[in-house]
Formats: sequence, structure tokens, C-alpha cells
Amino acid sequence: MVSLLRFAFDATVLPVALLVIASHFGDRAWLFDMTTFFRPHIAALALALVVLGLLARSLPRLVGAVLLFGAAFYPLFVPVAPMAATAAQANFRVMSANLMGGENNDTEAFRKLVVAEAPDIVVAQEVVPAWRPTLSSLEGYPYTAGPEFTDGESTVMVASRYPIRAAQLFWQAHLEGGPAPGAIPLRIHVARPAPQKPLIVFAIHPPTPRAYRDWKSRNAYLEQVVVQAVREGPDAEVIVVGDWNTPYWSPFFARTVDGAGLRTTEGAWPSPTRVFQEFGAPDMLGTPIDHVVVAPSIGVKALRVGGHFGSDHLPLIADLELP
Repeated sequence: MVSLLRFAFDATVLPVALLVIASHFGDRAWLFDMTTFFRPHIAALALALVVLGLLARSLPRLVGAVLLFGAAFYPLFVPVAPMAATAAQANFRVMSANLMGGENNDTEAFRKLVVAEAPDIVVAQEVVPAWRPTLSSLEGYPYTAGPEFTDGESTVMVASRYPIRAAQLFWQAHLEGGPAPGAIPLRIHVARPAPQKPLIVFAIHPPTPRAYRDWKSRNAYLEQVVVQAVREGPDAEVIVVGDWNTPYWSPFFARTVDGAGLRTTEGAWPSPTRVFQEFGAPDMLGTPIDHVVVAPSIGVKALRVGGHFGSDHLPLIADLELP
């Protein structure tokens, strides 16, 4: 039995080691960055290897497994970027929700979600034409942005309690000059009562990096988010909201937050927002790719994940304190 366990350990240690190492070099290659979507899962594999090393009664194997587990587990407890200050109270609630509009038809569940959470602004992604009337008719949200842009490319839509002025942002995402895939982002100027500074919300949805070209495009998209956020300067309060298609542990997430001079609303090891319901997996096996990042002057009282509403994403709700 011991010899069989040692064989099983020897057969699995190399693949697990490669995954652990790759997850630390996500900025070097597309496939390496893909492992950051599954950093907790890789840590679980390393923990299983520790158990296997114990059962195999081999000290060298156990020591190797413990070292791998430490390398896989430690990053889960270290914030990847500067965090927003903790606020004692909140005066502005943001909700991000990927509707999965092409496959999710449960508009009533979404309406109930909005009523229950009562955000001040809703940033929705994958808003196909069939979903636009739902966003436009949410009770208490008379101001919307998105449907007025008729290019057929942007599937981002915003509903707000406050008056808003919206503009689309265009850029070139490829070195060869092709247009950026993913949803064309919106720049939303929210007219809050008596603000100290203008409130600018960027509603984004970069492409999913399932292929190398899309990975390059997503990274170029995020680089332009940095450019646009920096362009607002210190005279505006900036919030960037959406389905980033970028896990919390990706170096490109940290690079975007740092480069834009913003702060994360998440702490280390945030809750999953993209869940794999198509495989019947529990929510805990998902991955955090939806984010709210804010200007340094904005505090965070709470950040949480909401309930299911028919999508493969869970809504992300941030309670913020604006100056």
C-alpha cells in the first residue's frame, strides 16, 4: 500500500509543481496567467499532495509537498494591490452584475435583486437587446446609459438614481491596429447632490482571455483603463466597475490598480464572483473576476457577493463612503 501511495505521489508532484510555479509568473505568458484563475484550486491540490506525502511515510516527499503547499497557499493571504481605507459609514452603493444576457432570461429575478440590494448605481454587463427594457424600467432608476449607443458592440449598461452623462471610450487594442474586442467601456459622470469633486464611473467589460490573442487584447484594454483613469486627474473621484475577466491574483489586475493610482475594495482571497454552475459546481469553487476599484479618497464600509439571479456570475455590491 505504501509503495502504491509513493507511486501516486511521484506521478502527481511534477504537474502540481508546474502549476504552482506557473501561477507566480502570470505576467510572462498567457497560460501562466490562466493558472491565476485557479489559485485556490492549485493550493488545494498542493494540500492533497501533503496528505499523500504523509500517507506515503516518506520524509523527503513530505518536505517537498509542504514547500509546494507554502508556495501555493501564501499568496492567498497577501493583498495584491493597495486596499481602500475602511469607512465607518457609507453614502453610495454600487452593484456590478454580469447578466449572461444571451442565456439568462430571468429578468424578474434580477428586478428582485435590485430591489433587495437598493444600489445607487447598477453597472450591468452582457446586456443584450432583450435585457435593455428591464434595465430601462427599473423602479427608482430613471437615468440609464448604454442603449443610446447603437454601434451594436457595447453590451455595458448603467442604471442610476442620480442624473448621469455618458460617453463611450474607444481605443486601439492591438499593435496591428484592430479595434478592441470586449464591451466598449462607458464613462459615466454621476451628478450627485453637492459633491466635493465630480464622480466618474468607468463601466468596463474586457474580453475573456480564453485564447492568446484575447489575452493580449484584455491586457491592452486594461492598459487603456489606466490611461483613462489617470487622465481624470486628482480633481475627480474615480470608480472602475465591471466584469474584468481578470482574477484578483492576476498580475494584470494589480498592475491596473497600481498604474491608475486606485485602491481595491477587496481584501486578500476575495469571494468568487464567476461560478461554474454549468458544471454543477458549488459557488466556493468559482473565481473572483468582477471588481470595484476606487480612488484613494473613497472609503469602503463593506463589499459582498449577492445571490443567484440566473447568471453564471454573482453580483458584487460595494458600500462606499464618498467625500
